[in-house]
Amino acid sequence: MSNFSERLLAVDSDRADAFCSDDAILYTLRQKSPARDRLEVVGRPLSFEPYGLMMRRDDSAFRLAVNKTLAELFRSGEITSLYHKWFDQFGIPLSEKLETVLQAQAVPQ
Repeated sequence: MSNFSERLLAVDSDRADAFCSDDAILYTLRQKSPARDRLEVVGRPLSFEPYGLMMRRDDSAFRLAVNKTLAELFRSGEITSLYHKWFDQFGIPLSEKLETVLQAQAVPQ
């Protein structure tokens, strides 16, 4: 199975019992699936993976602007509102662990 849609179809058609992926992907697939009432994301996370941003190496002014903006989003708590705005619609819960990680990112300017 080469993509998520094929994996979801395999579970929905009883050719597979389950498949593993990032929770955000699983919740989004479930929310968009016509079979969403028969699907469930279960268990605790198997790992926690850091995410990053890629940008041009030679643009230090842009990197500084991004870093300042991110720091302010974390410091003000607005990052939590943004999380809910974009992820609640897919049923992706904000776990206590993720909330702790978000709070830990609130570095001083």
